[in-house]
Amino acid sequence: MNNVNLNPRACTLCGKDYIPTSNRQKYCVECQADLNRKRCTERYCRTYRPKGYNQTREQNNCWRGGTGTYRHIAREIHGDACTECGSTKFTCAHHKDEDRTNNNPGNLEVLCRSCHAKRHELHKNFSLKV
Repeated sequence: MNNVNLNPRACTLCGKDYIPTSNRQKYCVECQADLNRKRCTERYCRTYRPKGYNQTREQNNCWRGGTGTYRHIAREIHGDACTECGSTKFTCAHHKDEDRTNNNPGNLEVLCRSCHAKRHELHKNFSLKV
């Protein structure tokens, strides 16, 4: 025999009768679903940090200023084109010695996203399953 109480109980929020599935159940199924939905919404509202849609330069949450950053220094020295292929799309600064704290102008170069991935050998992170 199962120990479930088959006696109907009144919901403490809406007053409707329901058959509880455990001894600790206080609310009917609909009220419990509403409470869970409200709890999740409140938690989301407390923890969400709006970022906006435009994340370029000054609108980015991590923006530290346009002058003096290593990206700006690399583009001043090498221009906006990739030093490997000459592309001007999706360029970024690359540290030659792969030390992010070493922002000497001689250590920086401008690479496009594709050449940057090749330089860091990111293709090795993806294994082919045969």
